[in-house]
Amino acid sequence: MPYLITLLLFFLNYFFTDYNISVNTKRRRRCSMNRYEIGKLIKTLREEVNIEIKELAEKIGLADRSLKDIEEGHRAPGKKTLERIALAVGKPYNFFEPEHLLSNKKSIEQKISEVEICRMITLSTGHIERTTRDYLENPDRKELVVYDKTEYGYFIHLDSEYLEEILHNVPKDLLSVIRFAQRNNCEWLCLDCDGPFTDKLPTYEW
Repeated sequence: MPYLITLLLFFLNYFFTDYNISVNTKRRRRCSMNRYEIGKLIKTLREEVNIEIKELAEKIGLADRSLKDIEEGHRAPGKKTLERIALAVGKPYNFFEPEHLLSNKKSIEQKISEVEICRMITLSTGHIERTTRDYLENPDRKELVVYDKTEYGYFIHLDSEYLEEILHNVPKDLLSVIRFAQRNNCEWLCLDCDGPFTDKLPTYEW
């Protein structure tokens, strides 16, 4: 179940420490939990209590399609929706708030044994060329699994059984960055305009 702890690690990322691999520095901070990460967390909580999407959607007053979009990371849930979801899966209404999670850190960390840890590396978009940015933003690009990180970067999923076949078609500069992430045992690559640089990779002026 490769995704079951993607969420827990990112979940702990959000509230306790930065688990992203920073090339030049490690720092404790509260980092932003994106909609893909929180969607996976919601799906895991729902599956833990054996509730189908349709049933949970009815409990919280959402359409099935809307809840599915949240779990798949296509839309971000609002605060009230998160509170309803928490109550529907047997958690306190403030389950998703930092204060509640910090006070229950030990019990949350115990869940790590139930899921699989995923690692993500964040690097600057300065390690790819402008033409590669255009490649990543091309809606007709169907090979590589890429999610927009708002307008500032990209999340690229590297844990695919077809990845090696796909990599034959990606630009060489992007391939170098992906190989760097793989050498660091990462399943996700985040390219961010404010991300760190590494002297292990070429840099490009935009």
